[in-house]
Amino acid sequence: MGSLPDPQDVKGHAGDAASSVSDTASNAASTVSDAVTGAPQKVRQQTQGNPLGAGLVAFGVGLVLSSLLPASDAEKQVAQRAEETARGPVQEKAKEIAQPMLQSAQESVQQVKESATSAVSDTVDEARSAAEDVKAPLQQ
Repeated sequence: MGSLPDPQDVKGHAGDAASSVSDTASNAASTVSDAVTGAPQKVRQQTQGNPLGAGLVAFGVGLVLSSLLPASDAEKQVAQRAEETARGPVQEKAKEIAQPMLQSAQESVQQVKESATSAVSDTVDEARSAAEDVKAPLQQ
């Protein structure tokens, strides 16, 4: 059986671990802070002499910022009107595309119905004929 650890040793190890976690968190926070404060300078360095790159960066930043803002009433109305305007032609085009398929499906259903009716009629006729073939010898 082992002996219980000395409370002072446990306290010392816990203090060392807490200090290590604190140092790691402090270093991480410092690294993030340095990255954030140095980002504009780094972007300037990378896009200097490259107007296309600068434009793309500005567009990206604007896109991110605009996605964070809620839509205004005017934007919502424009989007609703655009949806209503587009809905009519889309529905008409869908009807134009669906009409031939609907006709083809109806014709196929009619053909299946006729084939089934014919098969049932043939089966009934064959059953009657077989029944008569069986009856004839029995009646004699």
